[in-house]
Amino acid sequence: MTNSFFTKEQHWIEKWNQFHITHNRGSHLQLSHWLDSYSSYGFSYEIFVVEEDGEILGGFGAVIAHFLFFKFYIVSNGPVLKVDDEEQLNNLVQKVKDRAKEIGCCYAHVNLPFFLSDSVASSHGYNSVLPLKALNDASKGIKFKFVYTPDGLNWVDFNKFETDDDFLESLRTNVRRDIRASQRKGLEFKMITDENGLKEVYDFFKFNADTSGYPIRSWSDFNKTILKLMAECKTVFMAVYLNGVIKGSIMLVWGGNFYTYMLGASSKEKPDLLTGEFLQWEAIKYSRSIKADGYNISLGGSTGVLNFKSKFVTNKELFQNGQHYWVFKPFMFKIYLYLDTFFRKNKKKVSVVLKYLNKLKP
Repeated sequence: MTNSFFTKEQHWIEKWNQFHITHNRGSHLQLSHWLDSYSSYGFSYEIFVVEEDGEILGGFGAVIAHFLFFKFYIVSNGPVLKVDDEEQLNNLVQKVKDRAKEIGCCYAHVNLPFFLSDSVASSHGYNSVLPLKALNDASKGIKFKFVYTPDGLNWVDFNKFETDDDFLESLRTNVRRDIRASQRKGLEFKMITDENGLKEVYDFFKFNADTSGYPIRSWSDFNKTILKLMAECKTVFMAVYLNGVIKGSIMLVWGGNFYTYMLGASSKEKPDLLTGEFLQWEAIKYSRSIKADGYNISLGGSTGVLNFKSKFVTNKELFQNGQHYWVFKPFMFKIYLYLDTFFRKNKKKVSVVLKYLNKLKP
């Protein structure tokens, strides 16, 4: 018998996390640890599970974003089901809409992983665009950007290559040259597992982000999430050192049976140490060693970052007609849109205010 319910019980949360770790349609963005990481801003989360005989068939995890008198309901990657079942998926999307209205949200959105049928990453989503009735009154796209919602995958496909050398030979000549040159720089490679090492690596990310002009959360805001992801969800930190000084690092998060490149940083050196090439090649080799069918080097970034990622023969697998939103309180949402320009320009200041307001809660 199939049952469905909202839950925060540890038993079901553990099952939910395992579902997203081991099932191809899973996503690290739906792990309870990731959803809970937004609690530093005063946001909350909940999980809706569809199960049969104790086995999870699908569901969704939602971040409930609170700010002043605004409330938003965000499903950043889903809902998802193990099997293609148009009726059940429609019911899940309807549940998102109904739940958001029930708890007084002014807005909700879903991000369904619909891929084209010939997508090389289609096994990690739905490989056709299903006509869901629950979306009939929704608008396309998303309007709330304070909970990360991806546009798809930047997929490095492994299926055509039997060995690492086969994959390496598929890269352009200059990319192969840079990877091999990076291995002659005398860099010491480490997989970081202890808390002190993780803090050093994350502080390196933060310094790089601050100097490059983009925001990431501080170690104090994110360390509990990182430690839980490390302990329970196969998250990996890689770093390279020269003469004992950190020169480059990356963070990979597991979900859907593949790794996603989440954060990275490199020191500016002359001559260039090529730490980015070194670490991404290590990420690819590691992903291949554990039999993943690909690697998500992630979408987005500056022109330079996008050019760097393209070196690794990526396929931009965008979700097809998967992002939809509803507005339940139009007047209130118009006020939010009016303020949104300020929020986006001052995202760092807004996050500080949110954290301060969260500390004032009884």
